Amino acid sequence: MSPVESTLRQLAVLGGQPKFPPGHPVPLIRPQGYRPKGDYSAVDAVLANDNTDDSAVRASQQRFVAKILPGVGSPGHSYRVTLQNRVGEFLELDPIKSSVVCTTSGTAALRAVLKGVRVACGSDGRDEVIVPQTTVGATVEAVIDEGFRTVFVPVDPVSWLLSREATERAITDKTAAIITVDWLGTQCDLEPFRKLADEHDIKLISDSAQSFGASNGRSPAVLYAHATIYSLGYPKVLTGAGSGGLIVCSEPLERHLQSDPSGILRHETMAEVNAFMALRALESLPVALKARRAAGELYRRRLAALPGITFQQVPAGMGANHYQVSFTVDTKAFGLSAKELCETLGAENVHCSAARMPCVAANEKFASLGRVEGSLEHSRLLAATSLTLPISNDISLDTVATICDLVELIHEKAAEIVEAQGKPASVPTAPSNSADVIDLESKFRQHLFVPVLDDASAHSNVLIPRDYLHEHHISIDEFIDHFKSRQQWNRGEHVLGELRVDAIIGTVSGSSASVELVPRADGKLSVRKSATGYGIDGNGAPWLRRQSLFLRASRAVAKTNMFVQPTEVDDHESHVTLWLPYVASHSFGELAFANVGAEPLVGAMVNMLARMATNVWTEGQEGAGPDFIQKAHFDRMRRRVAIARVKDETLDKILRQKTVTLNGRQLDGFEVVMKKLESHPRLAKIGPTILSEIHGDLNIHNVLSRLDPAGDEPEALIDPRGVPLLGDDVEKVFERGDYCYDVSKLLFSLTGFSEIRKRLFDYSAKEDSYRLELKQHPGADTMNGAGHMLIKALVDNDTMRQWIEKVERGGLRSFELRVMVGEAAHFVADCACALGRDTPWEIVPLFLKGLEKLNDVIDLLDGNTELVTENPEPTSDYECVPTSADFGAVTIQHTIFQSQTSIDNWPYDVLEVSVKAESAAACKALLRDMVGSYLPQGTAIYLSTDPVEAIDPFPCVVIHPSNGVRGQTHMLAAATRRTTAFFRDNGIPESTLESLRIVHISSTGSSSRSQFAARDNDKLLSPGSFGISPLKLALLQATQLPFRKPGRWVVENDSFFLLSQPLEMGGDDLCLLGIVRPTSGSSSSWRVCINEVEQTEGLLFAKRFRDIQADEKGDKLLRTTTGMFLPHRLAKEVSRREAVYAERTSPLLIDVVLPRFMERSDWIQLSHQQGYGVASQRVWDSAQALQLVSPRVELANGGEEMAFYHYGSDSEYRKLLADARGDIRLNSLAYIAPAAQWLARTAESELKRNQRV
Repeated sequence: MSPVESTLRQLAVLGGQPKFPPGHPVPLIRPQGYRPKGDYSAVDAVLANDNTDDSAVRASQQRFVAKILPGVGSPGHSYRVTLQNRVGEFLELDPIKSSVVCTTSGTAALRAVLKGVRVACGSDGRDEVIVPQTTVGATVEAVIDEGFRTVFVPVDPVSWLLSREATERAITDKTAAIITVDWLGTQCDLEPFRKLADEHDIKLISDSAQSFGASNGRSPAVLYAHATIYSLGYPKVLTGAGSGGLIVCSEPLERHLQSDPSGILRHETMAEVNAFMALRALESLPVALKARRAAGELYRRRLAALPGITFQQVPAGMGANHYQVSFTVDTKAFGLSAKELCETLGAENVHCSAARMPCVAANEKFASLGRVEGSLEHSRLLAATSLTLPISNDISLDTVATICDLVELIHEKAAEIVEAQGKPASVPTAPSNSADVIDLESKFRQHLFVPVLDDASAHSNVLIPRDYLHEHHISIDEFIDHFKSRQQWNRGEHVLGELRVDAIIGTVSGSSASVELVPRADGKLSVRKSATGYGIDGNGAPWLRRQSLFLRASRAVAKTNMFVQPTEVDDHESHVTLWLPYVASHSFGELAFANVGAEPLVGAMVNMLARMATNVWTEGQEGAGPDFIQKAHFDRMRRRVAIARVKDETLDKILRQKTVTLNGRQLDGFEVVMKKLESHPRLAKIGPTILSEIHGDLNIHNVLSRLDPAGDEPEALIDPRGVPLLGDDVEKVFERGDYCYDVSKLLFSLTGFSEIRKRLFDYSAKEDSYRLELKQHPGADTMNGAGHMLIKALVDNDTMRQWIEKVERGGLRSFELRVMVGEAAHFVADCACALGRDTPWEIVPLFLKGLEKLNDVIDLLDGNTELVTENPEPTSDYECVPTSADFGAVTIQHTIFQSQTSIDNWPYDVLEVSVKAESAAACKALLRDMVGSYLPQGTAIYLSTDPVEAIDPFPCVVIHPSNGVRGQTHMLAAATRRTTAFFRDNGIPESTLESLRIVHISSTGSSSRSQFAARDNDKLLSPGSFGISPLKLALLQATQLPFRKPGRWVVENDSFFLLSQPLEMGGDDLCLLGIVRPTSGSSSSWRVCINEVEQTEGLLFAKRFRDIQADEKGDKLLRTTTGMFLPHRLAKEVSRREAVYAERTSPLLIDVVLPRFMERSDWIQLSHQQGYGVASQRVWDSAQALQLVSPRVELANGGEEMAFYHYGSDSEYRKLLADARGDIRLNSLAYIAPAAQWLARTAESELKRNQRV
């Protein structure tokens, strides 16, 4: 990395240019290691076979692998074994006394060693393990996972390594082991620790995860520790392409681990590919160590002399591999704190961190499962004052020197930096229950929404830029623990890394102005709205200026609380800015797309318009001229299409046509239909008699439903019209308008405008013929229904009818005709606004929709079709969503919405959740917060380990805490047993148990998604963005599952499906949820499809499975999903065999389903290939017995358009969150909770209104 060529000058935080270019910053860490080219997807499956297998298939596989990994030419060769031998040579081990064992990770290696300690302790009651207070959380988690209590012991203030004296004080008769940690790659002097261990007959384990290569030749850990573990994960000095671990131990311990009944080494064996890559990295390790040593020593030599900087001291005789370069900063001596130094270097594009020295003993989760020995003072001080600088295997000394120059200059200019930055006002943020902060997550869709779940904190939720934690290698638990360390945060304060309280959120542009949400100095939020230039037809600064004039001068605005009024206006000729208060709300548009239902939405619209008829349209009245329709609609349409046709050739072509064919219907062209309208005798007889104050742009997206329960007005109106319609007096403070303009704008936004804005349409053209169809979406039945019902509902309202009869020349018929004319005109005119929005693809669809509606108006005027007001009982030609891609989303919405008033149709009785023990409390808290939205009101949440006085009526949730990683089959077996026992112990009769409909979610199995983004070590509790998280999706998914008979549906924590048709199933047999979907082309042998089915009595059953071939990439095949139904009798039989599955981490598909369709030898081979070889024969025998209980495997087809989302990996989960807003179905479901709450508020308001009447 080369710095920008210049001499050191002004620092970036003082106005200078960054020393390193923004596109090429100096990274804090860089992945190390060699990654060869090639496709390795099949290698592990091939090399995991038994060496005795010499079949023709095996030989063919070996030849295939030999082409990818040179050297694998015959059965028995293993890169893993070669790596073990080479590491032994590197560490100068005696092969007779010591062994090297390869594992999947350093954590897995530590867990394996601790299993050995557990066996060595036997039943003597020793259950404590000593660890340093300063270490990574993975060390502590491994101790906890293996059932030990952690004793947190202080570190030495000079070496930052475990204190020998403090360790001696902490040893008791319960101590089983001491774990030393080679912190930052510096070796711990283990000789005195081994003496302590021998004196007390306890085991000494060296966690050398960070220190491989710290000394030439034999490590002191190998000499003195009973077992040593190393990590080969990123960003270690030696890595196996990001994954791998090593155990160095005595021969007896190695033999015990290999034969351990839990099968930890069989399940956690390093992949051959990672071993191969680690071997290549081992070859270049001497060069890497030399580069790191030079860089680390240069850092120390240059910076240790600066006042206030203190480095870790390496114990005499020990070595260091400079895995991490960290030092502490004394604020008073240096002039800045570690965090401020970190930020200043960050401005120079030098990535560093002030949060990489965690005091794990201060973590409440860890401390509650162990005890703290001695003071935390020094460990906390290390965590609070440390800074970590960039280092890697290939960092240049020039880069290091430049960073040192920067640190020296920062020290020199510390006083200027402090003065320039100033101190933020210490003003508390608004309380978390204030209306000002309600529902912020829906406005910050690019952020993670993290519930704090701590009553001691003044803040209930936190919003974090979505990718920040991932990009800065900060776990969610680390962030939450740090955030909860203080009860109150103030605006501008640093939280962690570069995160500050109240970050400003980015700009959103519309057709007329840009809008952004900005925190004020008092911690509350304002909306800043600005426009520059003239815009399209005045839709720029003039539009915003007229809007501000209306809001300041309108009597209707002054007398009502319906309009959102600006608190400040900045008007500078061509640039206008309005500052408005933030209103916690959801727009009618968001609620409509969330499918709240046509009737409640129209009801709210009618009530709002009725209030406008008594409080808004009554103000500023003046007589209406006879040419109002000509000016307000016809002239406006001509003016706008003239602007748009210049920019769009297709529109220009359409405007020249005398006839236009749209969707097979022949329409009059624009000029033809306009001449008919302008000269039509019936149109001349209708129109308003008075004009008054109106909103002017009353579409569903400009009507906000307030969330503040104390608000005296349920809706807030934004963006009133600022463009003159009549143009007859530009000097007016603001122009009066026609109430029908407001009504027609609402209708226009319900009948296609909103879908076109969201690009939910299909458009094509062939010569003079066009096709335009709006796409189906989950809110379509609400939108269509509301569009059909609105006019009839308005004329049925007494207040609106009185207003209409007062204003209209032609009564109700005049009202409906004018609304239809206005609706059509809005579509045509808005095609020019698309230019201002920079969405040119909207131009032609908007115009075609408007042209179609103009032709409809002609048919109405000519009497070819009936008016709603002339037909007392109009027929409705809209239907609720049929079987389609939206079926699942609409099913979920209807179920959730109906639960607001009744739980009679709730689809299940018990939600059964298996989670890790450490996450059970958080899981319960999160689920409790979802009662009343994702779960029916009154749903009880139970921990099966807690005593219960009485079971409330169903539905309920039962959470089963479990330790360690478990397979899906084992977790189902255990959950079945525990749920039955829980209900029996609380007096539920057997007959009720037999009739329960249960949904089981397992969240304790292994997954390719790391625990880094998991909350409390559980991926089910990972934070998400607005309305989208694994836990919320799991609850929504469960509402789609039918129960024809009592039993259990089993779903997982890292996938989500949306049905496209009802599930047809009998309920008497094991049933798989099937989906026809494309394959990815993976050659993994466990990936199977259903090859043959048979139909019996209208039900579908699987007859044969087969492997998915590598050349079938993209082919649509019938495959299983994570959904599986088991009748109670089958679940009971699985539960009876819980011990059989306890040692495995395998899924139900492999343990229960596939043995029915495979030969025994093939199935056992498959189990070994996938790492599930433990107890294979017993599981096979169990599967045969289960087949007698439930002989057939039924298939429930989710439909051809069924959607399936899988987010097992970190990248898949981040993509799900990033894409959710653009996925119309996920986006609709994201609003399901606020939509349900709106329905409840609306129903309550309607009840109160009826009671008053």
